[in-house]
Amino acid sequence: MKRLNLILAALAIISISCQDQKKNSEAMENSTSEVEYSENANTESTESEPTNKAEDTSELIVDTKEKSSTKEPISGDVYMKSGEETDISCKCYCLDVNPGGSSELCLTKDEIYITARFESNAEGIDLYYVSPSANNTNDELPWDKFDKNIPVASLKPTPEGLKLDWKGFSIDGKLAVDYAIYGKKTLEGEYHIKN
Repeated sequence: MKRLNLILAALAIISISCQDQKKNSEAMENSTSEVEYSENANTESTESEPTNKAEDTSELIVDTKEKSSTKEPISGDVYMKSGEETDISCKCYCLDVNPGGSSELCLTKDEIYITARFESNAEGIDLYYVSPSANNTNDELPWDKFDKNIPVASLKPTPEGLKLDWKGFSIDGKLAVDYAIYGKKTLEGEYHIKN
């Protein structure tokens, strides 16, 4: 069952990627045909008039790439939280993004760590609580009561990398207010690919 879910997630990512590539190709073809049309419409221009047709085309290409960059599927890379570049060893401020798989998240440095699974959606990836991870030292939280089918966070692509929105743990389908703050300060924010 787990393998089937992984295969389906991979196929969904490939499908989305192919659709985006097709849309980008169509946009490029439309942009090129518009430039060609304007070239044919301006046949009365003389050679003494400077033309910027090549510049116009390159601007169209750049605009198309910038607009599509936020729609690209999130790739499996290690991302570092912006402003936390001193965490070179990635002890707490990094995300090992694993679409269709799972990874460890640091909620409180040297204390609270969880394993979260990644599931792709139309806007990015939802993260779901699985269990406390091997590095967790906090036994006081009600780990067995936290919902595993409600996202604790979401990832969305940005032009610079990713944005993580921490939602918090849920119990019986409702936000567990007493535990919602865990992970908010540590995880929420902008991320870029770790160099």
